Amino acid sequence: MCSSGTWNMLMCGACRRQRRSWKLNRLAGKTAFITGGARGQGRAIAEKFASEGADIIVCDVDWPINTAQ
Repeated sequence: MCSSGTWNMLMCGACRRQRRSWKLNRLAGKTAFITGGARGQGRAIAEKFASEGADIIVCDVDWPINTAQ
């Protein structure tokens, strides 16, 4: 049973709002040090952590990409 007395927590609006607000701030007050954050997976992780409330420190050695092979 959820806090509002509903047996089905998936259908309870209060539970959905509480989960949503927790998810948005679950990294609030934490700091993430992300290496390789200039592009690709590192950048995606940095953006996700920032959207969830974390303070971000990003470092990267952004070498030019050699496309000639």
